[in-house]
Amino acid sequence: MTPGSPSRTSKQVIIITTVACLVLLGISTAQPAPQSAPKSTPTPTPEVPEQVDKVAEVQVKSAVKVLQAGRPGVVYVIVRNISNVPLTITQVNVTVDRKDLNNNPIKATLADFVSGQTVQPQHIQTVTVDLKADGQVEEGAHLLLIQVDVQWIKDGKPLTGSLITSHDFNVEVLAVSGLLSVLGASSILFLPGFLAVTVFLVLNRLWGKYTAGEKWQLDWKSPEFWMAALTVSLVAPYLYPWVSQMRFGEKRDYRNGYGLSDVVLIWFASIIVSLACWIVYRFFRTKIVGWIEKQRRSLANYGDSLDLGPGDEPDQLLDKFARRKEWEDFSFFQKLRIIRNPSAPLKDKKKVSTFAQGYPRYVETTVNGSAEGFFLIEPPKKQAEQVLVVPPIEYRYVEPQDGAPNTQQTYDEFRRVLDAAIRSETLDVGRIAELFGHGKAGGWLEVSWGEFTSRGEKSPRFVRHWNYRPDAKTQFFQQGRTR
Repeated sequence: MTPGSPSRTSKQVIIITTVACLVLLGISTAQPAPQSAPKSTPTPTPEVPEQVDKVAEVQVKSAVKVLQAGRPGVVYVIVRNISNVPLTITQVNVTVDRKDLNNNPIKATLADFVSGQTVQPQHIQTVTVDLKADGQVEEGAHLLLIQVDVQWIKDGKPLTGSLITSHDFNVEVLAVSGLLSVLGASSILFLPGFLAVTVFLVLNRLWGKYTAGEKWQLDWKSPEFWMAALTVSLVAPYLYPWVSQMRFGEKRDYRNGYGLSDVVLIWFASIIVSLACWIVYRFFRTKIVGWIEKQRRSLANYGDSLDLGPGDEPDQLLDKFARRKEWEDFSFFQKLRIIRNPSAPLKDKKKVSTFAQGYPRYVETTVNGSAEGFFLIEPPKKQAEQVLVVPPIEYRYVEPQDGAPNTQQTYDEFRRVLDAAIRSETLDVGRIAELFGHGKAGGWLEVSWGEFTSRGEKSPRFVRHWNYRPDAKTQFFQQGRTR
C-alpha cells in the first residue's frame, strides 16, 4: 500500500484520537470533584429580660464618711446597664433617714440629673448627689436612701422597675467632737454643767478662798464634781429655749439637734451664768465670813488676838500660831458649829497644826547696818508691806533638884516626849507649845529666843526686805546646855 493511502491515514487518525482521549481522561480524574456550599444558620436574637435586676445595677461611691455641718459632701450614684437593650432613667429619689428634705437640716440634692437620660447596653451613667448639713443637726449615724426608676422596651411594650441603694455616714458639728474630747465630756448634754462648775471652781481657787482649810480643787474625775455638773446639765435644757429666744428669736432645744451657733451660745451662756452665781455667792459669803470673824472674837479659845507680834515669847508665839492655824483649817460649817456651841466637842478628828512645807525658812535682813539671820515661820501674804521674822527658839532642860524617883521619872518621860515632838518630820506646833508650857510650869524647861552672834539675844521684828538663804544650816529649834 502506498504512502498516503486512505486506510493508513484512518489508522493514524484513530491512534491520535485514542491518545487524546486518554490524556483528557487522566486530567479529568486528577481534578477533585466540586463540593457543595454549606448551608448558613441564622443567629438567634437574645431575649430581653423582664426583671429589673437583670437589666441594670446601681452602686454608690463616696468619700464622705463623716459629714461636718457647714461643709458639703458628694455622693456618686452609678447606674450600669447590664442588658442588651437601651434603658431610660425616668426618676431618682433621695431621702435622709426617711425624713422630708424640706424640714430636714441634712439636705440631699441631685446636682446634674435630667429625667429621661438613656443608658446604652453595657454602659454606665453617673448621677451626683450633694450632701449638706446646716442648722440644728443631730450628731451621729445617718442613712442616705436612693431610689432609681428605670424603663426599657420589650416586644414593643415598655417595662419599668426600681432599684434601691444606700449610703451610711456620720454627722458632726464642726470642732464640737474635738472640743468635747479635750474637755472630757462625752456629749453636749454635759457641756453646760461642765463649764459652769469648772468656771465656779476656778474663780474660787483664784479669789474665793477665805480660809486655808477650803480646798476648791479642780478634779474632773471626782464624784463631787460630776454630781454638781450633772445637776446643772439636767436643768440647762429647760432654760436654753428662753436663752435662744433672746439670741436667735426662736426657741431651740439642743437635745433634738444643734449647730455651731448653739454650741457658742451654750459656751458663753454657761460661763456668764456661772460668773453671776459666783458673784452672788461671794457677796453673801463675805457677809457671812465677816459675821463669823466678829463672833470668833467672843470665843474663849480663839477670841483673843491671834496675830503674831514682836512682843511674843517663843511658847506664846507657837501657841497663837497653832490656834490660828487650827481655826483656819476648820471648814465653814465647823466654824458655824463652834460659834453656835463653843463647848461642844468637834465631831471630826483634830488636825495637826504644822508649818507650811519648807518653813520655817532662814533669811537675812539688815539690822543697824549689818546682815542678821532670822526665820520666816510662814509664807508672806501677797502684797504684804512687811513680814514678821523671828530668831531661832532655844530651849534648855533643867534637872529636878529634889531627886525624888517619881519626879525624875516624870522628867525623863517629859524629855523623851519633847525630843520626839521636835525631831518629828511633821512638827505639831500646838503640841510643842503645850509641852513648852508644861515644862516651864514644872520647872524642867527654859525657853527663850536664841542667839546668832555675839551681839546678844534677838527678838522678833517686822521687816520690809529680806533675802532667802537656802544653804544655811541653822536649826529653828536649838537645844542649849542642860542646867
